[in-house]
Amino acid sequence: MHPIVPKLGARVRYLRESAGLTQAHLAEACGVAVQTISRVERGVKAPSLDVVAALASALGVPPAALFAFDGVVVDDDKGTAAVIGSLPTEAVALRRRVERAVRVLAGEE
Repeated sequence: MHPIVPKLGARVRYLRESAGLTQAHLAEACGVAVQTISRVERGVKAPSLDVVAALASALGVPPAALFAFDGVVVDDDKGTAAVIGSLPTEAVALRRRVERAVRVLAGEE
């Protein structure tokens, strides 16, 4: 298995947990089995391009954000630069608050 697969899996898990989704909810939104999400997150299965697209859509991120780890910076569709690298677990709540504040300021909420 390519070394990127476990990183991708960790990234999917991080984004899913940040979105407050269970594996079952994400699987349903993507049209795949819960076992598929589990295998992707554990880094034992590389997702197909169709599943990558479905994951990105369900998580509300551009597909490139799934591959944004190791401090990679990704520009979202609004042109806002965001560091999408792994954050420590204790920073997840802060990140959620900041993201919500940005959505409120942008008039999206």
